[in-house]
Amino acid sequence: MNYINWFSRQLAGKDREALDLRWSVVASGGVNKVASFATLFVGCGLKTAVLMEYDEDRKEIVDKLEESGLLKNGHLLKMSSYLQRNDADISDLMGRAFYIHLVNGCLMLNEKFKLPKKKPSDAPDRVIDEVSAYFKTLPPGISQMEYCKPVDYLLQIKPREIDNVPGLNEALDRFEKIFHDLNRLIKS
Repeated sequence: MNYINWFSRQLAGKDREALDLRWSVVASGGVNKVASFATLFVGCGLKTAVLMEYDEDRKEIVDKLEESGLLKNGHLLKMSSYLQRNDADISDLMGRAFYIHLVNGCLMLNEKFKLPKKKPSDAPDRVIDEVSAYFKTLPPGISQMEYCKPVDYLLQIKPREIDNVPGLNEALDRFEKIFHDLNRLIKS
């Protein structure tokens, strides 16, 4: 949720398309709870759209939600669609360079233990899987990855440093496309 709001603010600050303020960003607490949230919101007459991670673990649940008719056609947006991949989550939307920068920064890893700037040839396709696999190779005593730390680090980056974050422009392009699609839905 904080990532969505952060990217929206960055786009607005650059006079690009941000998320329409009529949307409220709500974290559902996991793929299994999305249908309950959607039922509640739709039942209250609220315009509802869902941006979801899409991977093998969630595929069946997401596909059932999409086919259920609970959400209007086109109101379930899969993160994977914005990357022309079969699966993706928020770290993939941000992009490897951007997310790796956040992970290395939030854990204050020294050069010896930082995730490499160049993706290793044997690394998993998904960014989060690469990060998880990498941390399993580190010796005991090295800070372990906690998934809330990168967003906390992102929110602390000083405004004058933001444009220097690797992969920022590509990430902004992807989020702008998502916001454009969401904004189109709220206007319909």
